[in-house]
Parts: sequence; structure tokens; C-alpha cells
Amino acid sequence: MEQNKGHFKIIANLIFGTQLAFLEELALREPIEREDVKFCYDVHRKRCLERGMICVSFDEWAGYLITSGLIEADQGAYTLTDSGRNFILHFAPANSLNMKTRIL
Repeated sequence: MEQNKGHFKIIANLIFGTQLAFLEELALREPIEREDVKFCYDVHRKRCLERGMICVSFDEWAGYLITSGLIEADQGAYTLTDSGRNFILHFAPANSLNMKTRIL
């Protein structure tokens, strides 16, 4: 994980709490179908609207996790990558990253 620490720090500055909740859910059970993860995105969308912010689409919201190398998408189902598993199980808890520490 040491080699990913710099990459993880960048992700930590940009990731939404709702995306962290999604990664936590993936760590418990995977794969997760797109429709089953919409609840995390719906919370994100609600938080954006409450704050008068423009909300990204679901594809952009999940796409950040894909381009960051934390998850993979295959035929509408999402799974954690090894990097994603290390991030959510080790780096995030060690750095107090969770949905409660983020406004979105």
C-alpha cells in the first residue's frame, strides 16, 4: 500500500462521502449491480440539491471511482479493484475518511 499512498492522498482530497459509502458497501458484498448502488448516488444528489449545488450525473459520480482505479465496471456491475480494497479497508479508516467527514 505504501506505493499507493500518494495516489490515495489525491483521491482523499476529491472523493465524496457518498462514494466512500459505496466503496464500503462493495467491500461487504460484490459485485453490486448499478441499480443496487443508486441509493448512494441518490443521497449524493439530495445533498447537492440541499446545498444549491449542481450535481454530477451518476455516470460521472461512479466514473471518478473507475478512473481513479478503485472500482471496475463489467456489464452493469461494480467490483473493487485491489487498490480500491486497500483504499477503503486501510487508508480511509487510518485517515478518518468516511461519509460523516464529508458534506457530499
